[in-house]
Amino acid sequence: MKVELVKGGGGYHYIILPEELAQPLYERKVKRVLCRINDQLNVHSALTRSKTRGFSIMLGKRILKQLDVEAGDLLEVEISEDHSPNQFEESVVLKEVLSTDWEAQEIWDKLSPGRKRSLTYLIIQVKSVDKKIERALKIAENIKLGISDPRKVLKG
Repeated sequence: MKVELVKGGGGYHYIILPEELAQPLYERKVKRVLCRINDQLNVHSALTRSKTRGFSIMLGKRILKQLDVEAGDLLEVEISEDHSPNQFEESVVLKEVLSTDWEAQEIWDKLSPGRKRSLTYLIIQVKSVDKKIERALKIAENIKLGISDPRKVLKG
C-alpha cells in the first residue's frame, strides 16, 4: 500500500496509515509493529494514534537517509504485528557481551521491553564495530551497578 511521507511540526517525519490497515491491530491492542518500507527495509515501530491525524508511524532521520526519501515522497508500506523479542532490532554485539556475563544477562532479562529497546538503540545507532563493543560493555557494567537509564548509562 502506498502512503505519503509527511513532515511534522517538530521536524520529525511520519507516515499516516489507512484506518482499515491500522484499526484491526489497534483493536487487538498491538502497540509495536514491523513496517516493511519500499520492499527494502524493515522498521520496528510504535503504532500511534492521534485525534488529528489518525494512525501513524514515525520515521527517524537515520531511516529516511537509508531509504533516500524526503517529505512528500510516496512509500510502499506493509505492516504486521512485531513478534520479535523486544519489538526492536537486535544487537549481535550486545547479545555476545551478555552471553559472556551471566550477571548482566540476568539483570537484562528483568528490564522492561522499552528499556531494552532504548539501551539497544544506543548500540545500533553507531557504525563502528569497536564503538558498538565499547558501548555494549559499558551498558553491561552499568546495569550491574543499577544504572539502566539510557540518558545515564554511557556517562562516566
